[in-house]
Amino acid sequence: MKTYQAGIDVGSTTVKLALVDARGTLLEARYERHGAAVRATLRTLLEDLAERRPGLVVRPAMTGSAALRLAQALELPFVQEVLATS
Repeated sequence: MKTYQAGIDVGSTTVKLALVDARGTLLEARYERHGAAVRATLRTLLEDLAERRPGLVVRPAMTGSAALRLAQALELPFVQEVLATS
């Protein structure tokens, strides 16, 4: 079974999700305004991804100005966004 990397960026107004394979090829990219409903928006993005790619195994990491507490609550790695861009 293949494992993919999922990058989740939670900012002050949007949630962005990127899914890449082991070669770094971008397979999915989503951008949604969250209107302060960060968790619900993220849940919707992840549920949609799971429906379109059944059996998908991902290694997620989070970044963004609004992601630290959510990453901690979900026990996911958090990458400071300045480091994530380099």
